[in-house]
Amino acid sequence: MTKATAKLLEECRRMKEEFAETTPQQVRHWQEVFSSMGASSKYQSSIVALWNRFKADNRLYEILPVVDFYNAVSLRYLTPMAAYDADKIVGGIFLRYAQKGEPFTPLGNPKQVEKTKNGEIVYADEGKVICRYWNLRDCDQTRITGDTRSVILFADLVADSAAEAQQLAQKIQEALSSGFGTSVPHSLAGISDE
Repeated sequence: MTKATAKLLEECRRMKEEFAETTPQQVRHWQEVFSSMGASSKYQSSIVALWNRFKADNRLYEILPVVDFYNAVSLRYLTPMAAYDADKIVGGIFLRYAQKGEPFTPLGNPKQVEKTKNGEIVYADEGKVICRYWNLRDCDQTRITGDTRSVILFADLVADSAAEAQQLAQKIQEALSSGFGTSVPHSLAGISDE
């Protein structure tokens, strides 16, 4: 575990004590968002899974240093995050509605092909759906491995205002930049209820 990850997890331990036995509103919010899109209840969002694991034993599963670190950032700021191997992305990445029946290969199951439902919000590149239900289920093709050299990170924020979202994005950017030891640029795009 890197020092940056360990430091974030120590902050998460203090944060967990503040919530005692309750689940943070941000975690509940995202589970409701994913459910409202029709996601099966058998799939926990990353932030729900991270929170539940950490609540149970004050640690996260160790996968790869970069994954462990961004998972710690995600937990610290209670926001779903995803990371993709940039060299496996075709063209740009788009947040859009899925068409019914688009193929999707879930993370950890490279031989399984699922079909999207009409109206799901997905992240997609120019050749494939890379994440279903916004930021709930990543695809296998763009996963981070030990050979990954360039990473694209996404954090899905929930905030009451654009200013609050910008502040949260800045904190996440600073945490990522500090942990990676280099400046991590960010771009903020929004979807509003208004």
